[in-house]
Amino acid sequence: MKKILVVLLVLAVAGGVFAQGSFRLSGNVEIGTRLNLDTDKDDASKPDRATARGIGYNWWDAPRGQFQIRYVNEGLNAGLRWNTRGGGSEHEPFFSYDGENFTFKTGLFGAALFTAGNVPENTYAGTIGNTTYVKWLWGDYKFLDGLVDLHVAYRSEEYQFDYWTSDTTAGAAGIGVNSASGLGTQAFNHSGGGGQNGYHHNFFGTPATFTYVDQSNYLLARVNLDAINFGIMIPYLFGNTLHVTGNEGMDLSKDADNKYNGGLVNGVLKETIFGVKFSMSPVEFAAQVKVDNYGVYFGGKFFAGPVTAGLSFSGLLNPDRVTQRFIKIGGRVDYSAGVFGAGLMASLERHNGTVASGLENNYDQLIRVQPTFFYNAIPTHLSFKLDAGFYFFSRRETPVGGTERKDSDMTWAVEPQLFWTFLGTGARNSYGWAGPFYMGAPTGMIVRYRVASEGANKNDSTKIWSSGPIGAGWTSFNSLDVVFSWNF
Repeated sequence: MKKILVVLLVLAVAGGVFAQGSFRLSGNVEIGTRLNLDTDKDDASKPDRATARGIGYNWWDAPRGQFQIRYVNEGLNAGLRWNTRGGGSEHEPFFSYDGENFTFKTGLFGAALFTAGNVPENTYAGTIGNTTYVKWLWGDYKFLDGLVDLHVAYRSEEYQFDYWTSDTTAGAAGIGVNSASGLGTQAFNHSGGGGQNGYHHNFFGTPATFTYVDQSNYLLARVNLDAINFGIMIPYLFGNTLHVTGNEGMDLSKDADNKYNGGLVNGVLKETIFGVKFSMSPVEFAAQVKVDNYGVYFGGKFFAGPVTAGLSFSGLLNPDRVTQRFIKIGGRVDYSAGVFGAGLMASLERHNGTVASGLENNYDQLIRVQPTFFYNAIPTHLSFKLDAGFYFFSRRETPVGGTERKDSDMTWAVEPQLFWTFLGTGARNSYGWAGPFYMGAPTGMIVRYRVASEGANKNDSTKIWSSGPIGAGWTSFNSLDVVFSWNF
């Protein structure tokens, strides 16, 4: 009898606590098809035929359904999300709390947690250290009424910190992205601008900067004044976590204990980033300096009514003997008048060989020109967007003891898209995540057609594109994607 009374008392107390908040349900389904209209005319072993396969809108996604139950009570947000994708590896318990001057968030890999085992192979949960179950783990504080911010992440979500960014046309990559330099070959293809995966949803997207993070760990401190803020970011400080390596997944070798095999100094302190941003209408300016290899980023924008103009630069100004030298400069102009908008982005980037290899005078160079246009044909429902890109490659190669060779090439890509928002909640010209916790696109349809010429990796013995970032370009493609989404 006493045990029953205790249970009833606990349930009564719990019921009283939960009564103060509310449960919320949400979910989405996304089903897409890709009609690959390319024929395999260059492969005698394959018949000339089109193909169809299931896809999601984003390159990493697939047809899937998600369901989420959340309990919300003032700043508390806790719940569980089920996802049909990933063989159960993406069932996700989570909780977060948004206090008056602090926030923290945790997400877990549910399959590993509930089964006391590891998630299926080839997912990005990882098993090093004690991170088998941790998907996200971060928090922040605000001191002196927001004058000072302090962010701590053991494993971050995907995010481009805009504290010290402005125009990012000349951006490259971020913490843990690709090579030890934080720029490397991924400067050619990360977050926009072609690259190895021609079907990447961000083929025409905006590049990132040093402060782009995804599954990264770092300590960030920032001082916020009226028109200026500045601070410091120290990556890899907490170790034993995973870091994104471009579009291919995680690199387990880049935790703070063995990155460069350099420990605290080379593996952590040299990765430090200093940042500053100044904003006073109609201009803004931002800069980042990375200690390792004197990495720098500068960006600025000018605002004049519906027109925004930007210019940026990034590079490794004093690389070590084993790091590629890199510079990139770019700019863009955008016009937006509500239902109509257009823009033009252009950049030039160059990679030189390493001093250690004796190939420092070799280079790969890429010029990009990317126009864009959108029109909200029905402001409540329908938007049309057109992106295009023209890419001019050049390479100089002089093997040690060999004869100098030069080559150049040009490729292009075009992508028109139609976005239909079924519920009439407003036309959109991008995927447009709906609701909290990345619950997919709003209810509607997306039609995307993409065509591109042969990239610089063509199988041509007279060319010198056999290696390097340009050599890892794309093959020609011609595809029609149709994606259906439902969301509540």
